[in-house]
Amino acid sequence: MTALNISTDIPTSINTLEKLAAWVGLALERCNPGKKILESPETEPQRVAQAVLIRADDASHRMVIRVSIPVNSGYAENSTVKFWQNALEIDTTALPTAYKAN
Repeated sequence: MTALNISTDIPTSINTLEKLAAWVGLALERCNPGKKILESPETEPQRVAQAVLIRADDASHRMVIRVSIPVNSGYAENSTVKFWQNALEIDTTALPTAYKAN
């Protein structure tokens, strides 16, 4: 698991869910650049975290984030915790220092 200290590791300039989502997507991609998973026997293995920049039809730029997070197999029986508490670690890579600064 990439350990995270909420009070010191997330930059204070992150003040919206959108900025937080972008930060998480980019950080997970950076921490897991070579990790792949076979999601279907009919496809090639996919990277577990991807963050790419695209240009939309209206000429705006958009970040597309794709993350495959393992989930505790007993999540359905565990009604005492929020669903996101069932997320399991992808790897044990440390969060790069650059992601902790504003």
